[in-house]
Amino acid sequence: MITHKSVAIIDYQLHTVNNTLVATANSLPYIQGMGNILPGMERVLLNKMIGDKVNVEIHASEAFGVKQDFEPVIFSRNDMGANFDQLAVGMALPFSQQGDDQDITLYVNELTDTEATFSINHPLAGQNLFFKATIKGIRVATAMELNSGFTHGVDGTDIPKSCSCC
Repeated sequence: MITHKSVAIIDYQLHTVNNTLVATANSLPYIQGMGNILPGMERVLLNKMIGDKVNVEIHASEAFGVKQDFEPVIFSRNDMGANFDQLAVGMALPFSQQGDDQDITLYVNELTDTEATFSINHPLAGQNLFFKATIKGIRVATAMELNSGFTHGVDGTDIPKSCSCC
């Protein structure tokens, strides 16, 4: 049974209400309760068994969040230098203000040849999503996995070379 801090291996698909595929994976391992997947996905997978299937709608608040009122932030090509050419619509960038201990994530909403417009809203914020999954396996998380907060592969033996972000 999938319990808190166990590793579950799932096949899944995530769609918008318009049936646009958002994400899909086969044999995806995650640690239950560690925030490796969306909160709504974790909620419906808790206490499931190998072979169980889920097919549910996840509310925006348990997916990519509800839309927040936010004045867009605009940076010019000159503000960003060479990094400007690496931007893509939907890309997430960590942002911190000097003297502020709280980092936020900004998402690229619009790009022109001269400006990039950012928002704190994920591109899928405010959208309910449909989540389909089959539980393929369940195992005990290793101590290394629990310390890092991430799985080390389906069987727990893959040692990551770096974080998944780089």
